[in-house]
Amino acid sequence: MKRLWKSIGGILGLLTLVGMATILALVLSRQATLPTPTVVVVQLATSSPADEAFNSFLPTPTEVCKKASPTATNTPGSIFDSPVKTPTPTRWNWEPTATALARVTPSPFTIPTSTPIGGLSTPTPVVEPPPPTMVPSKAFRTENLEVADLRFVDFDARFEFVDWSPDGAHILAAVADPEQSRWHWRMPASGLFLRDLWIMRTDGTEQQQVANWVGSATWSPSGKHVAYSVPAKDEGIEGEICIIEVDSLKSWKVTDSDFIGVPDVYWLPNGDLTFVKGGHIFAVQLDGKGIHQLNDIYVAPITPEQPVPGVYEISPDGRKIAWIPGKSPTELWIADLDGSQSKMVTDNCYRAAGPQGIMWSPDSQQLAFTVFNGHGSLGGDLWVVSADGSDPYSVATTNKDWEALALPTWSPDGQAIAFTRGVDSTELSLWMVNRDGSGLCPLAEERTGTVLFPQWSPTGTQIAYTRDRWEPSGRPNAVIITLKQKP
Repeated sequence: MKRLWKSIGGILGLLTLVGMATILALVLSRQATLPTPTVVVVQLATSSPADEAFNSFLPTPTEVCKKASPTATNTPGSIFDSPVKTPTPTRWNWEPTATALARVTPSPFTIPTSTPIGGLSTPTPVVEPPPPTMVPSKAFRTENLEVADLRFVDFDARFEFVDWSPDGAHILAAVADPEQSRWHWRMPASGLFLRDLWIMRTDGTEQQQVANWVGSATWSPSGKHVAYSVPAKDEGIEGEICIIEVDSLKSWKVTDSDFIGVPDVYWLPNGDLTFVKGGHIFAVQLDGKGIHQLNDIYVAPITPEQPVPGVYEISPDGRKIAWIPGKSPTELWIADLDGSQSKMVTDNCYRAAGPQGIMWSPDSQQLAFTVFNGHGSLGGDLWVVSADGSDPYSVATTNKDWEALALPTWSPDGQAIAFTRGVDSTELSLWMVNRDGSGLCPLAEERTGTVLFPQWSPTGTQIAYTRDRWEPSGRPNAVIITLKQKP
């Protein structure tokens, strides 16, 4: 019996080995018919062609114009060399999202009557072609206007807005990147960034660097020149006023001046430039000749005892001047340009906005400014006063603590005012109101971000401003809003 069981076990073991061999042969034969696997390698680019193009625009800092004569020419190696033309940047489409553009939801104003207009809730893609520049047929009243487009001048957030060209086709912009700027100490504990100045089209193309280490700049009414201020030394308040000829990019020094760093140079209707020297206001011709003092008005320069400078604003027709002395930092005065017929408008002016906080209407008949309202140390309302200092009235008020309505800019026909609204310059949104106080409304409030120094274009169809702390880069970025007439 034992032998029988051993025979049966041997037979079963032999069958098992044969079965396993058969299965193995089948597997091997099937695998031979399968295709050979392919290995795919994906390589991620570290930088796009657009990035390389933009990086190539960064200029090598050169010395600002110093000790130059108006007749200087572009000789090799001179400080008047015109910058090399930069290539047109590669453009691409980009659609802003709720996370890319901060949303601001202001609370209502306390005004007798208002006509709120809802801002657009769906972001408009930043795409080509450039927005229209045709002047609307209707008056620039807020009830007739709405947002047609909002776009960054430069996607990489390299520029801050400075000024419009008279035809509205180009802008002045300053490099916003601190790494491409230079810190200048005017006085101990009083400094500012000096930035390179560029000219470009409103869509960000045809970028051209025109000056280095600039404090402030302004385009001439003819469009042929740009005036700008630079420091004369590495430290201190000694400065120079220089001129650029836009077509040739020639530059020359016009005169010595105080270096304030804020807008302090204005063009008079006769083509002369104004500037401040020793706290007094002078005028000079473009060739540096004909320097003469305009009046006895004193706008205090920066000193250790006077850390906040005085500011002034000349009316477009060159007949009036508004100023904040500096030693009395909340007093706002109006006078004829020669200093006669002076009148204090208020001793409670909102000085924190600087010279951009007081703005003449295009017809020189009214002045917009901000007055402290007692709601917190920075709360302020928007007011308008006649050119002779009479008939002041508020056009927009707020009762929210620390909230200021400031930085006004007029439409070209003087019918509407755009301004910023926010608390302590951290959440400034863009609003509009008619000059009579009606039609108050936000302007694309969910897409503008934090608005600094808005400026209405000469054509009236666009408003440019600097958007503070753009999220992807953390730097400021120049933005242009295009307006259109409502159907």
